[in-house]
Amino acid sequence: MKYLAISFAIIAVYFLAGLVGLEFTLTGSNSSIIWPPAGIALAALICKGPRFAPAVFAGAFLTNFTHFGSPDLAGMLSVLPSALGAMVQALVGYALIARFVRLPTMLRNIKDPLLVVLLGGIIACLINALFANAAFSGFVITDPIAFAQNSFAWWAGDVLGVMIMTPLLMLICTKVVDPRMHKVSAARKVTVASVMVIMFCVVMYLFHVLNSYEYNEREARFIRTSYDISESLQHQLNIAIKALEMNERYFATSEQVNANDFRAFNDGVLTEDSGIYGLAWIPKITRDEREEFEFALRAQGYKDFTIKQRHNLGDMDVADDHDVYFPIAYTIPYSRNEKAHGFDVYADDPVVGYSRRQLLDFARDNGKVIATPMFPIVQAESQYGFILYYPVYRDNYRRQNDTMRIEERRERLIGFINGIFVFPYFMQPIRQNAATYGVDIALYEVHVSESRERLLYDSRTANHMEPTEAFSLKNGQYKASEIFHVAGQVWRLDMFSTVGYGQGQSWILWAVVVFSLLFTGFICLFMILITARTEIVEAMVRKKTDELVNAKQFQDLIMYHNPDLVFVKNQALEIVQANHAFLEAYPEYQREHVIGRSSKEGYSKRDYDEFLAEDMKAFAQGSSEKIETITFPDGRKRTLLTRKIRFEDSKGEPFLLGLSRDVTERETLIAKLTDTNVELEEFAYRTSHDLRAPLVSSSKLLSMADIALDNDQIDHARKCINHAETSIKKLEALINDILQLTQAKNGEEEVQDINLKILVTNALDKISNIDGYDRIKIIQDIDVNQTIAVCKSRLTLIVENLLSNAVKYADPQEEQPIIRISAHFSRKNLVFKVEDNGLGIPPEHQAQLFSMFKRFHPKVSFGSGLGLYMMKKSADILGGEIHFEPPVKGACFVLKIPLHGKTQDAA
Repeated sequence: MKYLAISFAIIAVYFLAGLVGLEFTLTGSNSSIIWPPAGIALAALICKGPRFAPAVFAGAFLTNFTHFGSPDLAGMLSVLPSALGAMVQALVGYALIARFVRLPTMLRNIKDPLLVVLLGGIIACLINALFANAAFSGFVITDPIAFAQNSFAWWAGDVLGVMIMTPLLMLICTKVVDPRMHKVSAARKVTVASVMVIMFCVVMYLFHVLNSYEYNEREARFIRTSYDISESLQHQLNIAIKALEMNERYFATSEQVNANDFRAFNDGVLTEDSGIYGLAWIPKITRDEREEFEFALRAQGYKDFTIKQRHNLGDMDVADDHDVYFPIAYTIPYSRNEKAHGFDVYADDPVVGYSRRQLLDFARDNGKVIATPMFPIVQAESQYGFILYYPVYRDNYRRQNDTMRIEERRERLIGFINGIFVFPYFMQPIRQNAATYGVDIALYEVHVSESRERLLYDSRTANHMEPTEAFSLKNGQYKASEIFHVAGQVWRLDMFSTVGYGQGQSWILWAVVVFSLLFTGFICLFMILITARTEIVEAMVRKKTDELVNAKQFQDLIMYHNPDLVFVKNQALEIVQANHAFLEAYPEYQREHVIGRSSKEGYSKRDYDEFLAEDMKAFAQGSSEKIETITFPDGRKRTLLTRKIRFEDSKGEPFLLGLSRDVTERETLIAKLTDTNVELEEFAYRTSHDLRAPLVSSSKLLSMADIALDNDQIDHARKCINHAETSIKKLEALINDILQLTQAKNGEEEVQDINLKILVTNALDKISNIDGYDRIKIIQDIDVNQTIAVCKSRLTLIVENLLSNAVKYADPQEEQPIIRISAHFSRKNLVFKVEDNGLGIPPEHQAQLFSMFKRFHPKVSFGSGLGLYMMKKSADILGGEIHFEPPVKGACFVLKIPLHGKTQDAA
């Protein structure tokens, strides 16, 4: 999951950096002056490891596909080389840097950042610049100069990206793995990043200002260029109309013009620069004049001449009979217009319908030159063109009277001068002129009334016709349009700058911005080194400061956080320094007055005299040590192990260092252990004696029973066996008491809610089989109606033992033995009391009442002597106490235990 999160972060940062890089793309060019993603990809592998190379590939693929690809398989495959090259370039750069630079690096010397730029930038960036460019051309380099220029631009952009981005990101993101190396300080990161961002923003602003200026300059230059191109088209049209006007005058003023005269008159007119595909004379021929006209043309050398009519594309045949014909009589150049020779332009034409006849009638009636729309002309049916028709009237009547009536125009019309134009041929001079400027052209026929247009010519396609895919303006391209009114038709000329239009003028922009970026990169490297030097000095200062702080903290740890009492006395036996534990021995109001005074204040004379003796001994002998029990000024009484050591300061003045450790618990534990050892010795002795005696007695009795059986003394054997059984039962009872004692001392039990009345009732039922129970009067005064939270087995042991002892040691001489059981709450304590009027405890034994193996009435009832001892231990475990209160007669035991948790009403 962490790997995926980091990978997505690299892809996102790469993509966003690509957006920044595109901001540095020159208008009309696909080259970016700086490409930050190259630096980010290298920094990602240096900081996070080469296993994140797939993330670099994905980021490069996404960036290139979004901006340069297309949503199809070909578009996806087109960006694969650059994405693969970006990944390989980053891997090679990482490998070179890892080989010659110790990673991770804090960039604290001049060598490391320079090697990063040299190895990861200048050297490694050659990979994508050469590989991706070669892959885009299918590894077939047809234009080495263009390939070298594109590769250099790509390489320079990647190098600048590495130079500016990689050291900065290494500084920010490199993780320190050596604990001896200090991390890069936040101040250093902020300083370098701030300088880089400011410089980068300044360069970006400068770039956009200069790029905008260059864009506007190129746009103005393009507008001037487009004006020149549109003027060349207008000039071309003027030449064509001028040629028609010349021929119109010639035929209008001449009585007889043959084919040779026509060719001679137009000699030099139909040059390639004119764009005129052909000129033709189209006379008006009536039905009666047809035969004579055809004969005359054949006499001029056209032996197969006849008036023809088009029935379909490529299908020409002899024209049908009509009242009037307008055949092409003379045409130049004849070689490329021969197919149209004799063609009746006034006849029905299934290719163009009646539109041409309508145009001819319009030209005749108005006396104006008229142009046809685009259609396949007879001379070159595989290509499209247009024709200009210029009406010719006899006796030059149109020029003498431009206001003549339509009937007069129709009557005086003798024919038309025909200008034939094929668009590729007509537009060739304009296209060549536009190409010299780096401009493409497209000519459209516009139908304003129908709000539609039709392409006439496009220099961007191979056949100059409609492209298979619509063209779109790319970044940095310009477009200009000009409307032309051509003999009744409306044309629009669109002019487009090529992608590289005017780029030769942008070298100043390149130089300024590249220099600015280089300057920014060097400033960043300089800031990295300067801040590194500052950081090293700060690290040295911080190290010394840390040492002093650590020493002070160590001293404070000893003086103020040590639980032992630490103090320093001067030769006058005044306390000059003390830790927190020492000061807490005084009441709060006295603590601020301890330093500068002797220990006389606050302690008893006996304690102070002992302090003084130990102080003098330590000053004389160099040290002293003593275990002492003292009463502190705050009233606490504790046992201390005090060591006092003489030392001298830097000036040679003697002082006394005192260390007092509270050993109260240790001494108490030692005392308890001593008592426990005595108790264990007694326990071992008594248990070994009490365990051994029944066994020896039982063994002898069983031997005597065996002898009696051999002598047939059955009664005597049975008596011996009964005595042995009694001894074994005593042994069993002793063992059970020892087990109960072990459980009472070592067992652990959870607190639970119990009902005291039920517990007492169960205990009485359990001892009801003891001899004499029936004659005892039991009085219960249990004022506890709630369940109590307590360790059940501990309380049960105490209650059962108290009640069983009261029954066992009832006075046989008492007329009415009584056991009184009472219980009540007192200050969050349960007070449980058992009184009887039995034999009681002799006064001389009451001091040893709760000791082990103490039996006070052995002749009345056998016992191990552990019952009261176990009750005492159980009461201790319950956190309470049990004691004996001697009544006038009998015994009275009182158990007091604290309650755990909240009591609840008994059900």
